[in-house]
Amino acid sequence: MPEKEIREDDFLNMDTIMSHSQKLEEELQKLGLKIKHHEDNLKFLKAQIDGIDESILDLQVELGQYHSRALETENSIVSLEKSENRTVENILSKIEVWLRRLALLKPRLANGETPPEFIGFAVNMTDLDRMHLAYITPNGLGLRETLFYSLFSLLQVYKTRSGMQCAMPYISDGAISLDGDIMKNNGVFYLGDRAWKINITTFKGGEEIQ
Repeated sequence: MPEKEIREDDFLNMDTIMSHSQKLEEELQKLGLKIKHHEDNLKFLKAQIDGIDESILDLQVELGQYHSRALETENSIVSLEKSENRTVENILSKIEVWLRRLALLKPRLANGETPPEFIGFAVNMTDLDRMHLAYITPNGLGLRETLFYSLFSLLQVYKTRSGMQCAMPYISDGAISLDGDIMKNNGVFYLGDRAWKINITTFKGGEEIQ
């Protein structure tokens, strides 16, 4: 084989090898770019996942705080409702006690006004335990209308002796003053130089209270 032909074949083979190598290099570059792009995508996805995890943690904390506040609010509402119920019960109890007092006409002066130191009628100033309000006779009368009225009748109570004396013309069934004087229904005064102490005994829950 001539030397010239051998050299041409060698050149052809070299061109083929170089062309093939160049194609391989280009393919490797493309593959490298794809790998880099894939890695970038993985980094981006990882960053997104980390952000989502942090958001989930934040939401869990906020939800925990919300439930805690909601529970506190619910407990406050329940406590407030209980307090309001107790207040209503106390008011109703006082109203009930007050409604069971006797409707008695207050003494009136000539000008139509109540004596300035008049406090009330003794029969209505005796407090009854709520449970005793249910004790009534067959005709519907309670302890105040029966027992206490038989004891006190229309006995009036005044702040001082002088106030009681000023109202004497308007006292029919006797009176007492908080400073210790007593006036019977016949107009006779029981006065004393020493101080008087008036003890009003009431009964609550079966026990005597001074």
